[in-house]
Amino acid sequence: MATLGEWDVAIVGGGIFGLACACACARKGRTSIVLERDAVGSGASGGPVGALAPFSPRPWTPLKQFQFDGLVSAAAYWEGVDGEAGTASGYGRVGRIVPLSSEQARERALISASAAESHWGGQFSMSIEPGDGILAGSGHGRFGVVRDTLSARIGPMAACLALRQVARNLGIEILEHCEVVGAEPGGVLTEAGEIRSGATVLAAGADTFRLLDNTVPEILGGGVKGQAALVEYDLRGAPVIQAGRIFVVPHANGTVGIGSTRETEWDDRFGTDERLDDVIDEACSIVPALRNARLLRRWAGLRPRAIRSNPLVGPVPGRRGLYVATGGHGIGFSIAHMVGEIVAAMILGLPHDLPPEFTP
Repeated sequence: MATLGEWDVAIVGGGIFGLACACACARKGRTSIVLERDAVGSGASGGPVGALAPFSPRPWTPLKQFQFDGLVSAAAYWEGVDGEAGTASGYGRVGRIVPLSSEQARERALISASAAESHWGGQFSMSIEPGDGILAGSGHGRFGVVRDTLSARIGPMAACLALRQVARNLGIEILEHCEVVGAEPGGVLTEAGEIRSGATVLAAGADTFRLLDNTVPEILGGGVKGQAALVEYDLRGAPVIQAGRIFVVPHANGTVGIGSTRETEWDDRFGTDERLDDVIDEACSIVPALRNARLLRRWAGLRPRAIRSNPLVGPVPGRRGLYVATGGHGIGFSIAHMVGEIVAAMILGLPHDLPPEFTP
């Protein structure tokens, strides 16, 4: 088989985890190549929603602390990316409101607000406020809304493209439309030939688990299908809105992301159906103004979910030089920059603060 070249680090996957890992490795002086089966951002990282929202602060867990640290540091990271790329990721810390549907929900929210005050260290707040404004006329928020100042939004595809430009500025080679068929000690196998590398990072989203099938005997995770939509409606300046599993995300460019379903069974991973129609209808019931919005895009894809529900990051046992970075499952954009730095530190043998629960 032909050898296509040799790099210090080969990263499989051109989504947010793969790009963040590549940039972090390059900043530490390692030559890197990113191998993407389709195009950058074509997987779950390119969905239209883009909500960066914290978990409930009770009970507190290592995962919640890790995501909180990511949410706090994301603003500086994406400001730096935008400056280096000369383009906008769409990041903005706009906060979030969650409509309360009952008195019991309001009581639970008061407890969560107290927990946030304890665990968020006073940097950001969670409070209960009247439910009017953007929800007016919807019937939602009759018992008020929870508002937090920690949440943010991002343009997922815009962020991927901005990070791709940063990667190119750093001298990282990005090879799109390159199918990786296997990972071996010292590199990866593609349909076109072999890529030699000192370290290999599998960051191919849900497809990472397929690539691990012949490497790790246990099933470490899989994909959860999500369907979402992008509409044209200018709600710039409004917060992220979450009602149950429905997110309404006003983007900086005058569009709104709506999502998403969570499906463990499907026939077509990229197909949309009536379940997305139901999500759009529910979003319009929460924000009535969206009924006048023009539909721009229907989207479906697989979000990677590790079997323990934590991100899966670190060296693959028994496979020297092989690392994995996947399992973001809804919080990928909140933590990608931290995952990238940690993977780079692992490859270089430097100290890091990854919770042990996240390792393969």
